[in-house]
Amino acid sequence: MKLEDIDQAVYTIWERIWSLAWLRPVNQDEEMKKFLASDDYEPQFEYKELDFDADEYVQQLQDLKKELANTKDKVGILLLHKIDKLLDWLGMLKSRGKKEFTQYSLEYYGKPDERLVTKAKELLELDDSAEEQPLTAKDAIPKLQQAAKDMLLDWKVVAKKELGSRADCVIPEKTLYIREDAKFSEKDIMKLAVHELGVHARRAENGREQHFKLFLMGTALYEATEEGLAGFVEESAGLSTQRSMKRKGALVVIVDSALQHGFRKIYDLIKEYFPAESAFRLVTKAKRGLGDTGMPGAFTKDHIYLKGLELVKNVDDIDALFIGRVAVEDLGMLN
Repeated sequence: MKLEDIDQAVYTIWERIWSLAWLRPVNQDEEMKKFLASDDYEPQFEYKELDFDADEYVQQLQDLKKELANTKDKVGILLLHKIDKLLDWLGMLKSRGKKEFTQYSLEYYGKPDERLVTKAKELLELDDSAEEQPLTAKDAIPKLQQAAKDMLLDWKVVAKKELGSRADCVIPEKTLYIREDAKFSEKDIMKLAVHELGVHARRAENGREQHFKLFLMGTALYEATEEGLAGFVEESAGLSTQRSMKRKGALVVIVDSALQHGFRKIYDLIKEYFPAESAFRLVTKAKRGLGDTGMPGAFTKDHIYLKGLELVKNVDDIDALFIGRVAVEDLGMLN
């Protein structure tokens, strides 16, 4: 197969299987009510059934991997690494609700090291009490839509009820979703504009213009760079807040704790720093993918926000990271 054909085949699979929505518990709201009304209940999460044959995609990816077995091409090597990541992703999806889920997550995202956890604990102590959030999604959407227009991005900004975070860029749909019940300050909205549109959407659109679709779907290690770059751009624009840095710290502490403890023990720690529902949502981010959240185990993705920020701060040529959805680790090969 030609490299372009392999690239297209991998992209077609990625487009079908890649969505964090597969890890969102369908009963999250109901479980939150049960949890907050009890002193000892541990959420029992359930998930939407996959609407594709994961085993078939595993086989297709393995076949594509064989096609690249002897490649010396730089893009071919990057595609090999991407295929391995997608195999881990499918492993996660197939093992939702099972103990094997955590191991696949560790293979895909890794876990925070001791130095990062120490830094995160310091950030968790930041005082964000003065930051009011009087604006709603209805207020934020037209401002963000105008920001997209100003950035010459042909993207939609749409409210969505079921969303794991306040905002989510869905690259194949060219859409920025905003959670319907989210609250914002004016600074939050400006921060979302540079973070979600100025980095996530812009890198995707630049990747879309490249010859290989790999740079649109993202290389194997792009995600830590993606989130770190977004945080770096926030800081450079003077938009980083005590609240956002505290939240980055909390996510690292929660992931680290979730590998060792159940939901409630982590919640009891985090509720000292966040309101009850916010604390529940933050812990859920690390416990999604599991069934019985009272058991140790985690979806370890969210430590990469702080990890990536530390990584990007050591890059001399920030502009090079905007050629597409690439990782800091790819720059040597791409240059």
